[in-house]
Amino acid sequence: MFKGMLRDKDAKGLAHTRSLTDSAAGNTRESVGAMGHAGGKSSTPALQSSSSDSEVADAEAFVQLVKARLKAHPYLSSLSELDLKRFLVANKGSSNHALKHVQAALDWRNAINYKSILNEDFSDLEATGKLTIESTDSQQNAVMIWQQSRHSPLPSSQRASSAAGTPATAPSTPKLSNRESKEAAQAAIDRNLRFFIYTILRAYQTHRLRTDNKLVVVIDRIGMTPANYDQPLGKAIIACMQFFPEQFEAYYVFPKNAVLMVAWKVTRVFLDPVTVARIKLLSEGEVKATLGAIIPKDELLVRYGGTKADVYDAVAPVPAVGSSENQGAADDDDDDQDDFVDADGTAEEMLDLGSVRDGKATPSLVTGNDSACSPTSPAPVA
Repeated sequence: MFKGMLRDKDAKGLAHTRSLTDSAAGNTRESVGAMGHAGGKSSTPALQSSSSDSEVADAEAFVQLVKARLKAHPYLSSLSELDLKRFLVANKGSSNHALKHVQAALDWRNAINYKSILNEDFSDLEATGKLTIESTDSQQNAVMIWQQSRHSPLPSSQRASSAAGTPATAPSTPKLSNRESKEAAQAAIDRNLRFFIYTILRAYQTHRLRTDNKLVVVIDRIGMTPANYDQPLGKAIIACMQFFPEQFEAYYVFPKNAVLMVAWKVTRVFLDPVTVARIKLLSEGEVKATLGAIIPKDELLVRYGGTKADVYDAVAPVPAVGSSENQGAADDDDDDQDDFVDADGTAEEMLDLGSVRDGKATPSLVTGNDSACSPTSPAPVA
């Protein structure tokens, strides 16, 4: 249903995390693992001709239902009509579930003071070049690149403290207590999550992301070390994705290695087929051909075989794909011959999200319960 409105069904799944993502008044029964339009103009493109009259009528009726039932919500204006229709698609045409889903998303936006994000200063995080949306693919979808080697999960104060001094030199800043360290780490997660949302909102301002296109996500693990790994942030980002359905077109993750493949083999069993088809794990040798087939050369970064310069290389250079400098995760082309490795960290990040398959919630394998994928529904809409 609604295939003519939006091309296909986005992934479902929900991570539970604390702080910002726990601040929503309630979560929808069916969560959606996709990122979508976070605001923008309330313009609705014409539906494709393949949509049946009844589908179009149902979608329009749902928009009017939301406007009538939630008209007093201070954040209703932050969702366009197309956004509202995406909630209906994400909930398989169930207006009741979709309405609860919309209310949960609006409550979450209100709780995190969503409207202030574009006015916040993230210049220090922007300067790292770790998260960018500066290109479009051949279908005019916006391309988001997460350069993991440029990310540090530690707050700047803790990085300075850990880098300062030697055994013979006192640190320049006092050592934080355990409680202070935890609070600082959580503050860093929250700020990076807001930066993630900010980056998407800025893409709407620059028109790389629009109401009628989607996001293609490139997760570049080349050059990363254990110091760049940030499982809590990953969970926080995925937890908030449920509030922005039907926007991610595809995910490209590279380079794959034994750890990643073990985690993926376990996780994919619990994902719906559409989600599995959208996630592409690439060997380093596959990157240039794969990205080159979907992104025009003048929009593709030089390190991926294109001609577009990465201005952030001057600050934090990243080795080109296939470069002898790459000493990161080794390629793992033979998926059927993997020896078992300790992939607990990677698998936990993927499995703790829970999932929805064939309309049924799958319990989190890590938490041992289904709270991750079947959260309490929002209070009934008056």
